[in-house]
Amino acid sequence: AGGGMGGSGLIIPGGRGGREMGGQQNPNTFQQGNGPMIPSSAPAAPPDGGSFYQPWRKPLDAIEDPAAAAESKAIKAISQMDEEAMLSLLTQRRANWHEMAKAIVRLNGLGVTSELINEICGITPREQNLWVVASSVFYTIASHPDCPLEAKQYFNTQGQTALYELRVLNEDERVKGAVYCAEHALEAVDAAKVTKAMKQYGLRNQAAQMEGFTDTVGDMYALMFYREAAEQKNEDRDRLATKGLEVAVSQSAKMSLQRLISMEEDDLEGETAFATLATVSLEEEEQAFWPLPVIGTLANVTMSMFNNVPSSMVEGPYKLFKAGGGVKFTALPLFGPLASAEDPVGVIVSDTSTLHSVPNLQNGKRGDALLVVDREKRAPQSDSFFLVFEKSTIVGLGGGEPVERASVMSGREIAGSASLRVAGKVVLAVRPSDLSRDGGYGASGDAVMKVNDLD
Repeated sequence: AGGGMGGSGLIIPGGRGGREMGGQQNPNTFQQGNGPMIPSSAPAAPPDGGSFYQPWRKPLDAIEDPAAAAESKAIKAISQMDEEAMLSLLTQRRANWHEMAKAIVRLNGLGVTSELINEICGITPREQNLWVVASSVFYTIASHPDCPLEAKQYFNTQGQTALYELRVLNEDERVKGAVYCAEHALEAVDAAKVTKAMKQYGLRNQAAQMEGFTDTVGDMYALMFYREAAEQKNEDRDRLATKGLEVAVSQSAKMSLQRLISMEEDDLEGETAFATLATVSLEEEEQAFWPLPVIGTLANVTMSMFNNVPSSMVEGPYKLFKAGGGVKFTALPLFGPLASAEDPVGVIVSDTSTLHSVPNLQNGKRGDALLVVDREKRAPQSDSFFLVFEKSTIVGLGGGEPVERASVMSGREIAGSASLRVAGKVVLAVRPSDLSRDGGYGASGDAVMKVNDLD
């Protein structure tokens, strides 16, 4: 409206036009557009040196964040595409790599094989697998609150080969590794090294910190070079230590690496050698054992001895246990039947051929075995074996009480007998390893034979 008003000026009701006479811009008018209304030219600055108006900036929450990629228009569109449309999208590469990974997963679910996708779209099965695996890492870091926006934006369009290498890390480690890879634009080879360094650090973190290496990814990476350098001599040692210096973050880590470089060869050998201490971290399976009290042989044990032997318990990260009362203990691997026992006690059988009720032990090779008896399970069951005590017809010396005789019987044999006292369920029989190596107790050479097939 109004060619005399300059064409594009906004007419404010009750005010003057967009430009004043002579074509000069009125500083109190506003430019037309879809954005917020801002003055076309700033007025004079206030006396304190500030300004009345600040340049408009896009709100932070309006910046596109790949954390919402799963809900993006592309993902929603892919979820509604038919098979032909998804193949067309992959052929023309009309989406980000992680979004195309979603299409590959959907196509596989519809029965389209990786080979057929390769034939139609030119994406090899190896690349398809890389995208799919790396996309799971991408969505892990994209939804993590500690992952900065810059890293998410970096991996939104690239870096899938690096993310693929991070697949073996846990969620928090993935974020730290991804941030480092994004900051340094690492390719797959270097990302694999960083991943290996992070895994090694997690296994030996206390020793690493004592050597001056913090839990930053750069220090973890530098520690790998440090340990490799410590095993080398001369130029190789200096070369590896220098690589470590290039990636180290903390001053303490840099000092440790510099110390390697400055050391003379004589300092690494003989009496003045750089001190090292072998350090290990126990894995869960390496601590899977149970201290078992062993009260004696089947021929000599009594019900009183059996009932009075103290229970064994372990405590703390080092599986400490206390042995008291002169009782002997043995440490057994935590086999399934032993792990399920509530109050296990050990009894030695000098000759298993005397166990007439247990055919698989009696008919095997002669020799001793350790029986594990659970004192908490005394109710006879027909499909299990039990340690029982019976009053013998032989009277003790001096005319005392009849002697007790211990034996192993099945629950079926015990049923209805009033003269037997059940001491506990036999859950396991353990052969010494030197006997098992003869092959007489199973093709696998296992030192353990279950006496209860259902345990």
